Amino acid sequence: GFAMRTDVIDLSHLNGQVEFHALYASGTRGVILKCSQGTGFKDPAFDVLLTRAKSVGMLVGAYHFLDGEDPHSQFANMKAAVAGKGALLLCLDYEHNPNGSQPTPGILSSVIDLCVEASGRHPVVYGSNLLQACAANVYAGCPVWAARYESLNPPSWAKELAMWQWSEDGSVTAPKGVDCSQFEMDDIAMEDWWNGRAVWLGA
Repeated sequence: GFAMRTDVIDLSHLNGQVEFHALYASGTRGVILKCSQGTGFKDPAFDVLLTRAKSVGMLVGAYHFLDGEDPHSQFANMKAAVAGKGALLLCLDYEHNPNGSQPTPGILSSVIDLCVEASGRHPVVYGSNLLQACAANVYAGCPVWAARYESLNPPSWAKELAMWQWSEDGSVTAPKGVDCSQFEMDDIAMEDWWNGRAVWLGA
């Protein structure tokens, strides 16, 4: 059958234990970790997962889950969560918030601008239906990490597609319940792309 690659996984405190050595050996090279959400939440597993992922040579990133709160305060929360953690691929998670206020295109645009202002790089933007409904100029310049499950094809709406999240329930090599993504850029190696976009944010 047709096999998608698990080049990248993403994790939060909800995922439990992950064997990074086994993941790396299976070919997964990148991991994007939840660092923060809204204006006050910091993921309690971020620091330990980051240390463990780096210890096996993984490419590491951090994502902030956007909600409907003040964008400057959300950016400050994200910045505080990743400060001192080295160069990371920064990602903004723009999707329906099951527990609280909803992010808007205006909030997404503002936090992107704050990321660019602070780091000189556009963050990666993650999403599916909500992002698809957003005018493309809101996230112009941002690589897209798009979710589309139970399909053999990546989402056609995502023009700057960098990563396709094709499963939310693991694969042969990733644990059950873990999101699996495939790197989608043909003209550059994933490691070169990732390291070229990774930034230090905060002290």
